[in-house]
Amino acid sequence: MKPGIILISSILFLLYSCRPTLEAEFKYLHGEWDYVLESEIDSKQISRGNQKWKSMMVPGLPPDWKFEKFLLIRRALPNYNEFRDPVLFLEIALENFEIFIDGKSIYKFGDFVDESQKVNSYLFPHIISLPKELNNSELRIFFNSNYHGYIGIGRSIYIGERSTILEKILLKDYSRYVLGFFYLFISLFSITYYFVTSQRIYLYYGLLSLVNSFLTLIADYVGMNLFENKNYPHLIYIACIYLIPLFFFLFIKELYKKEINNKWVYNFFIFLYIFFLIYEVFIKLLSPIQSFYLESYFYIFLIFGFFFLYFIISKSAYKGNKDSKLLFFGISIFFFLAIHDVMQDQKFFEYHFELYWYGNFFFILVQGTVLLRRFYFIQKKFELKETELALAKKIQFSILPSLPNNIPNWELVSIYEPMREVGGDFYDITIDKEGNIGLLILDVSGQGVGSALIASMAKAAFFHNESNIQNPELVLSEMNKSLFGKLNGNFVTAFFLTLNPNKGIIQFSSAGHPSGIFISPVNNEIREFRTKSKPIGLFENISYNKSYLYLSEGDLICLYTDGVIELTNHEDECYGEIRLAEFLLANSLLPLEHLKSKLIEDLINFSRYNRMNLVDDLTLILLRYTGL
Repeated sequence: MKPGIILISSILFLLYSCRPTLEAEFKYLHGEWDYVLESEIDSKQISRGNQKWKSMMVPGLPPDWKFEKFLLIRRALPNYNEFRDPVLFLEIALENFEIFIDGKSIYKFGDFVDESQKVNSYLFPHIISLPKELNNSELRIFFNSNYHGYIGIGRSIYIGERSTILEKILLKDYSRYVLGFFYLFISLFSITYYFVTSQRIYLYYGLLSLVNSFLTLIADYVGMNLFENKNYPHLIYIACIYLIPLFFFLFIKELYKKEINNKWVYNFFIFLYIFFLIYEVFIKLLSPIQSFYLESYFYIFLIFGFFFLYFIISKSAYKGNKDSKLLFFGISIFFFLAIHDVMQDQKFFEYHFELYWYGNFFFILVQGTVLLRRFYFIQKKFELKETELALAKKIQFSILPSLPNNIPNWELVSIYEPMREVGGDFYDITIDKEGNIGLLILDVSGQGVGSALIASMAKAAFFHNESNIQNPELVLSEMNKSLFGKLNGNFVTAFFLTLNPNKGIIQFSSAGHPSGIFISPVNNEIREFRTKSKPIGLFENISYNKSYLYLSEGDLICLYTDGVIELTNHEDECYGEIRLAEFLLANSLLPLEHLKSKLIEDLINFSRYNRMNLVDDLTLILLRYTGL
């Protein structure tokens, strides 16, 4: 937390300290100018000569302007010989214009005739080199503007030293560079985190930050002058303006997806912003004609969308949602700072500096804080879940029996590896008063906690039928009666066999479970065995069959769940029954513990498996009849 506070404090310090404090010697050209509007302009006398001049104040609009597209203004130039490299600085000039000094053109921006060369809505500074050693010269500027609501000089116009003006511009924009690269950093981090977690809210936040990065870096003198064609950076600027509300809507929709009742309202605004984006960029790319009415509709829907989200956030905040309270605070600060800039542009008070960028920075920061809180609580829940699963694993392993190693004439070993911390595979062993051994292996459909709980239920059902171990088919039948209707759509496959302690005879019955494998090292024989029947839990009344298997000294039995044979390698090949049986036959003379170790090694070498890439729980039991 402390590094984050230090980082944010440093950025805020830079933002504040990089405000321009340069008080250089400039010759301002504000004040009274002569002007003539479109219908009264003598086209032959634009660069010099007489016109029907009227008087206006610059910066500002002609008092009788009625949305004319052409404006010619003039005034006498002051002496500027004290500057070694004099330039004329126009903070905003709308839109296409040409500058003349004593009838000679010194600068042309855009084009008055060729529509493809016209530049639209360019709201950024111009620095124009001035000829040296001129006295009592006349300055004229001829404007052609399609901009909705303005024509001519906006904000400041003055003469100064080139290096001083460039320094002032860079100092003024430096805080934006800090913001732009900060947005770029958090966008890359957030998008990367999306690819790790697949949570779309991080993608939308990353894209929102990325668009803000482009907007912040492109919307200045340096950014706009990276391109020869000034329409290209402006196109990027416009695209960013249209993308910001789109990604913000997607962000809010994802954040409140569990609380949204009317998704169509969100989808409506999202569709509109996509439509405006495609249409506006398409129009500006193929034609320099501005779509004023469409742009007006965009801002109308932008305002409606803003108040819709404001209502959703404030409603959630009122209910006590802390994330919503943060968002409400952030969006309120952003709103009031943006209103300040709008009122400043509308001349309600004198222009000093723009606060939108700081409000936007604060709002992006608030959204990031919400995501950090979300990440923190998700991490806490994950840690709690991990703790609970570790406890569940401990409990499940505690109820798995240790196979006894002192059973007369028999050796037993087991392998158990759940796909997750807990699983649906299970085995159990019981011995009756006569010394008969009952061995059960089962597999619950699915994996995880739900399957583990059903496995525990199956253990309880088995416990109540231990007295029937000499009748395997009855054990499975009674388990089915106990579990039917309680498995919520799941089912259980099972294999139960009874070992005679004094004879090499096995009684067995299966319920939809994979076949057992019989291995005879003496006869070099492999044989599968099972009884055909349906899994437990699917039907209320199921009849199970019993069969017998006769063993000789050294014969081997293998019971397993399908997680063993479905284990895959990097080529997506399954381990399979044949490979398992052939491996057991090839190693059937080894001591059983040694055979178990070699089998685990073979499974690992085949698939490089670990708990994260098992396709199912993995359980296997090996039995060997040692003879009388």
